[in-house]
Amino acid sequence: MKPTIFDILVGLPAGLLIFMSTMMFSALLRSRGIASNWLELLLLAADAAIVGWLVRLSRKKQALPSALASGVMGALTILFLWMSSPQNAALNPLVFGVPGMVASVGFCVLAATSAAPR
Repeated sequence: MKPTIFDILVGLPAGLLIFMSTMMFSALLRSRGIASNWLELLLLAADAAIVGWLVRLSRKKQALPSALASGVMGALTILFLWMSSPQNAALNPLVFGVPGMVASVGFCVLAATSAAPR
């Protein structure tokens, strides 16, 4: 399985989708008064798994490199926001930290490899 430039082109918007959907659902839960650090990490893991599954459906032969590029792009977005935020920012340490980056890459690749191809 040789990675191509198309894997990166698929991974860029898919990785941003992981991050944006996590922030959208977290904001929705916070507005309803249901906010928890662990719940936001669970949302990130679920979003990464859904994106990995969608990558598997759309790129049957190149699912693993595309899912890896998607997870890495999501992790790089989290890393950028983690490093560029001030020290006293009220960011979730689980999502904007090492656990969030590992969940972004891990669950995206796991869902892409475990979903049965059609």
